[in-house]
Amino acid sequence: MDLIVQEAKDFAYKAHNGQVRKGGERPFTDHLDSVYSILSSEIQHPNILASAWLHDTVENTDTEIEDIYKNFGNRVGFYVKLETENKALPWKERKEEQINHFRMLDSIYNNFRWLPLADKLANLREIKKEYDVIGDEVWDIFNNNNKEDQYWYYSSFRDLVCKNVFIEKSKSIKEYNEILDYIWGKH
Repeated sequence: MDLIVQEAKDFAYKAHNGQVRKGGERPFTDHLDSVYSILSSEIQHPNILASAWLHDTVENTDTEIEDIYKNFGNRVGFYVKLETENKALPWKERKEEQINHFRMLDSIYNNFRWLPLADKLANLREIKKEYDVIGDEVWDIFNNNNKEDQYWYYSSFRDLVCKNVFIEKSKSIKEYNEILDYIWGKH
């Protein structure tokens, strides 16, 4: 593991110490492990892999984006900033804002699209695991518990990242689509 990636993992584990995922049982760092695992199975770009560990630190801890830039450089800081939602906005607005940010990225940042794909796939895996146990009650743990709104978000995101030909043919997007079909029964 590259030094920057290990340092990012250590930083994230410290920042998220004691946090749990929605539903309240699993350590938050399980999500980071999953995102990193998905991402590292597809690419080996150290700055993006470092960002996998850090992508939720600004959004879900007292870490400031300046801390990321200072400790990990401009590229990692930029990637983490792109992955950070504005929690002051209502759910739909912040999801639209995030999708629009990704849409504005040109081909220079095509490799970046792997990071949000890994993040969303990790989320979908968790949703599927809970869905298999409690069915549609899974939506009750979300800020927006509307199943169709969640479908809109995950399918809009999929349509956006598939503009990258490598992602479109990846095992990650294949699994992403399979989970969408499984949970929502459409695609």
